[in-house]
Amino acid sequence: MDFFHTDLVRPLDRADNIFLEVLLSNFTLSRSKRAEGVKLEVAFRKDSPAAWNREGRETVKNRMRVNFADKVGKYKEALDAILLKGENRKFSPKDQDFLWRWASAGTLPIISLGKKSYYCFFYRDIFPIGWNIANGATDTRAELLDPLQALERELGEELVVASPKKKTRYVLRVRTDLSNCSRVLYLKT
Repeated sequence: MDFFHTDLVRPLDRADNIFLEVLLSNFTLSRSKRAEGVKLEVAFRKDSPAAWNREGRETVKNRMRVNFADKVGKYKEALDAILLKGENRKFSPKDQDFLWRWASAGTLPIISLGKKSYYCFFYRDIFPIGWNIANGATDTRAELLDPLQALERELGEELVVASPKKKTRYVLRVRTDLSNCSRVLYLKT
């Protein structure tokens, strides 16, 4: 992949193991049958460009400003058709001037007590400021290959559940449910 030169974006094998985001100009997202879900194919190598800090992310964002709004609209329409409308389509952008970040992960904790459910958002006091879910970029190459690890780490870093009356702080533990390949996080006392 041909890429502009800056120390803020490095080949993946030379990027620090914090805040890793591989920059992709191509991937394939497809749906063949609504019931089977969506398939995402992503490929990168050790020399793929990777942003490894916030300044690198801003550098990439500034580089993509030309025709950004037009491309975002076009790509959003194609992605919505597959993800929201359930159309049997394939999306593969192949655009060297529009880079996609791989990978970030996040989750929206829902706490159910009796018949009530509580949705847990976090307030960010840095840009982008406001209420958000527990999310963030991958920190290691292992998380790049399995973004669910980043999801679990981010949730564990941001969510604290405590009972002041019991003087108890709960810890999240992971249980892998192999029947549907999902991970469930349980509170452990």
